[in-house]
Amino acid sequence: MALSLSDINLVRQRTFGETRKPKVQAILKALFSYLAQHKGAPDLQIVSFADLTSGTGTAIADAACRVHAIFVKKPSASTVSAYFKGSDSPTTASATAPEFSMVIPSANEDIVVFPDGLSMANGFAIRSDTTAAGSTGSVAADQPDGFVIVGAP
Repeated sequence: MALSLSDINLVRQRTFGETRKPKVQAILKALFSYLAQHKGAPDLQIVSFADLTSGTGTAIADAACRVHAIFVKKPSASTVSAYFKGSDSPTTASATAPEFSMVIPSANEDIVVFPDGLSMANGFAIRSDTTAAGSTGSVAADQPDGFVIVGAP
């Protein structure tokens, strides 16, 4: 599953279909504008995920990459926070020492962007747990969905 990059405009179009939240769309517009104006409109890849659990996690990229955005949404019936974690690994996301983590409150959606890209030397894998430092996976009713936008290293 090496990186499969596409034109930035195709990736931009796909992202806007994922959410109707004005705050998320505004942040995406700003990200794509920055990338076009200051980074030469790089080719990107959007990788969707659903029902994110713990265990070894979900592989997003199995090669060196830069993470440009992470969009996460919780199910509307969710009543418990989930802790999204991302690791510099082609296969396994760490529960206790991730390179990136964020809390997603119940029934919420949010986006985090890295305009210059968060560098991952080995790949990028993600998981969702019930606590920041724990390894107990989110239950089905609280498992987030979303996408990650990655680019070349």
